[in-house]
Amino acid sequence: MPENPDFITPKQYRDYQAAWEELITQKDDDAFREAFRVADAPRLNFLNFSLDQVVALVTAPGVHSIKARFLLRPASEGLPRFSMALFASDTPAHDADVEPLSPYYIPTAAAPTTTQAVEPAPGPDTKIPYVEAYQWLTEWVNTTTDDFTTEIFNTDSGPLLGGNFEVSTFQDPLAAAPPYANKSLFLNLGLMADPEPTAALVVYIAPLGSRMQGSVEGLPTGDVYYDHTSLCPPNH
Repeated sequence: MPENPDFITPKQYRDYQAAWEELITQKDDDAFREAFRVADAPRLNFLNFSLDQVVALVTAPGVHSIKARFLLRPASEGLPRFSMALFASDTPAHDADVEPLSPYYIPTAAAPTTTQAVEPAPGPDTKIPYVEAYQWLTEWVNTTTDDFTTEIFNTDSGPLLGGNFEVSTFQDPLAAAPPYANKSLFLNLGLMADPEPTAALVVYIAPLGSRMQGSVEGLPTGDVYYDHTSLCPPNH
């Protein structure tokens, strides 16, 4: 059965997350690099989610946090590719997962149809400075092939499985984004180089098609970036 373009089933989520965890545990750097391969670019460095998906996440009844989980999904050519799932949770950002309050949303470049106004979140400010965001995103793009290894997603507790976001990380940029026409949420992969190279996740909203994979060109200027992620160790 083909996947829904907006979300995956709970079984698919479990299978794809297990495949990701196995890839990092096995420390197969060649397969790891292949999972991030994109045409005409060194590696994938961002994923798009539609604003319709984002509205559904931040307005889910009882939502306390947005969880992002890394996946290894089958691609059309048969080789597994890196992806992510986003879902709403009724637990705080630092707590372990429970049953999700929303579907497991997957990346899509669909243009938004929503015109629903969203207010800024009452929670903590999750905006990060442009200089910091740009450094993380540049480090990811400029990492050499030899240094792009599974160790980026390994921690003392085991494979890095994703991140937990405050709702404001998604709600605040959405509140500032109208009009929504032709816009998308960019979920960017970055690299924090100190003390050890570790993956980071950075969020912003901008016009679809404003970025090319494998490059930091087209990034918006100014403090429009959001993070405040608690990285997720195994079983969290």
